[in-house]
Amino acid sequence: MSGVLAFDVHVTDAANVIHVLHAGDRVPKELEELVTNPKAYVIGEDEAESALPTNGGYAEWTNPQLQEELRNRDLPVSGNKPDFIERLTLDDVERAAEQE
Repeated sequence: MSGVLAFDVHVTDAANVIHVLHAGDRVPKELEELVTNPKAYVIGEDEAESALPTNGGYAEWTNPQLQEELRNRDLPVSGNKPDFIERLTLDDVERAAEQE
């Protein structure tokens, strides 16, 4: 499976090198087989460009903006910025799946 990541992922390759991939990153071909959770992906490779937010996504939002959006969606507001981004991104994926 390939595509754009929905949340941060850490993988270790055969040479024991740890690779940190972030939400919104496109997974390099050589690491695709190491990302085994299909929920880690937002969408497939062929649809990736059109689905990425044009405003740069949640990473550009401030913590108060992220927390306000979490409250609007009745999601937990505890944690730090990566937690907020992961929660919102996963909620986006779930909402998109419900619409299909």
